[in-house]
Amino acid sequence: MTLPLTHPTDLNAWLYTVHVYPKNAKSSITKTVDDAAAKVLGDPVNWTILGDIPSTGATDRYVITDAFDSRLDYVSATVKLSKGQVALAPEDYVITPAQGTTALAVTFTPAGLAKLWQAKSADNSVQVQVDVSTKVAGDIGDGIILNDARLFPSMSVDPGDPQSGVSVADPPVTKWGNIEITKKDAGTTMLAGAQFRVYPTPPTPRPAPTG
Repeated sequence: MTLPLTHPTDLNAWLYTVHVYPKNAKSSITKTVDDAAAKVLGDPVNWTILGDIPSTGATDRYVITDAFDSRLDYVSATVKLSKGQVALAPEDYVITPAQGTTALAVTFTPAGLAKLWQAKSADNSVQVQVDVSTKVAGDIGDGIILNDARLFPSMSVDPGDPQSGVSVADPPVTKWGNIEITKKDAGTTMLAGAQFRVYPTPPTPRPAPTG
């Protein structure tokens, strides 16, 4: 841009004051689930959250929240950048609350915010990655356990308002069900003392049946 500019309505005058406004940049968040190893209650169900870093400049706030379904117990979480040469340190973010709760918040400190912009400047496709480990506990209900997450990429959205921020467009689901095994004689009489072994895949060597 060069100044002065020709006035848009008075072609015989110059325009010395120009207002420039940045385009709005929309940040998004995605979430996936890995429950392949989860066979019984208490087995790990792992979630991966990827949040965009604002591309308009260094942000003044960056928070990712994860309010778990009541059937999920929080175990642990790790935070990193999805790619690039910038490494996050423990002092770059705060994870709250602690283990044993049903909600999680990752809040970046001023030092962490500076690293986010440093990483974004070097690679526009880099994202914040939060890996969360949970376990299914208690009554599974209908067995359909959906888990959302929200991104608060600036001071313009308030983590204290659960309806603000950016939510996952297609929240992932882990599906659970109960299995009941019974054994009867040739008629309809239940056989007492029957025992069973259940394997997710056939064991090698296959054990002899019992009961």
